[in-house]
Amino acid sequence: AALYGAHLAEHITPVYNQHIRPAYAEHVSPIVEPIKEEAVDVIEKLSKEAQKARFEAAKLVRQSSSSALRAIKEGEIDSMLPVSLVSLLVRSSTDGEWAIDVLCIWFLIITAILFRSLILQFVWGVLLMPFSWMWFFCPLRLFVGGGQKMAENNDGTKGVTQAMMNKNSSKKRENSKMNGKKKASGKM
Repeated sequence: AALYGAHLAEHITPVYNQHIRPAYAEHVSPIVEPIKEEAVDVIEKLSKEAQKARFEAAKLVRQSSSSALRAIKEGEIDSMLPVSLVSLLVRSSTDGEWAIDVLCIWFLIITAILFRSLILQFVWGVLLMPFSWMWFFCPLRLFVGGGQKMAENNDGTKGVTQAMMNKNSSKKRENSKMNGKKKASGKM
């Protein structure tokens, strides 16, 4: 660690202080600062609009569940409906935000279930990424890699090497046919 610190202090830090830091301050910083301010403004606006949309959706849920409850009572079908459905309508008519939150949570759960293999592949890939990088830069992979694998063609042959073998065997057959003709013509 001491050797690394000495190397850093002797070679890296002076280059960083003389070349990289002034270039960053001159070229990158003036561009990044206004973008940071705009990003904060955009995030605040998005948060306000999301809260506004949630409030409006909750208001619509309260109105629609209240009208659904009135229609159920007017039609006198509340005894035919499941008690859990009627209790959900009653709670939604008083607390629309709760209903919106529950719907969003269930939407996320169903989406996660539907895309579980994609999510698991992504997580697995992220977790194994450091190992793949280490294997990429490891010289041991040149010796352990396992050699080239040939793809199997539609006709059952395997890659270029199989094609070369077929070509060589067809040449041997042609040569043996030619030799057979020579022998036959020589006997006559």
